Order: sequence, then C-alpha cells, then structure tokens
Amino acid sequence: MKQDQKNLSSDRSYREKVFGKFYSMATGEVLTLSETVSPETMSDFIQTSKQLIDEDLMPDHYMEFSDDYSQIKKKAKIRTNEPIR
Repeated sequence: MKQDQKNLSSDRSYREKVFGKFYSMATGEVLTLSETVSPETMSDFIQTSKQLIDEDLMPDHYMEFSDDYSQIKKKAKIRTNEPIR
C-alpha cells in the first residue's frame, strides 16, 4: 500500500513539474523534447502531456505536439465573439 501511495505522489509531482514547465513557457515557445526530456522519461512525459492537453487547464493557452512528438509548442487560444453553432 505504501508503495502505491509513493507512486501516486511521485506521479502527481511529475505531473506538476510538466504543467509548471508548460505554464512558464512563453507564447510561441517550442520545447524540443530530445533537448529537455531524458530518454528514460520520454514516454511518461508524452503521456502526461497528452493528459494535460486533454484537460485544457490553461485558460488563455494550449499546448500542441508536432506530428512526430519531437516538439511541443505553447499557443494562444483565439477567442471570437461569434456564438458556436
């Protein structure tokens, strides 16, 4: 049981670090994963990033992967005054 709690805590800590990195990036900034993420954590980083992208936690920005998942970019959300149909 303690190991499960440790893993959950560790997962939350890693998730918070990933979100913190996204939050601190400037609009338009590109993060090249091979320069920032170790090969050992690449899969975890991508999965965590996908979850955060799906959750859409930043009100004015969103994150977008390149097609090959080698980079991730912070983009501004564009809002229009037109109603969604």
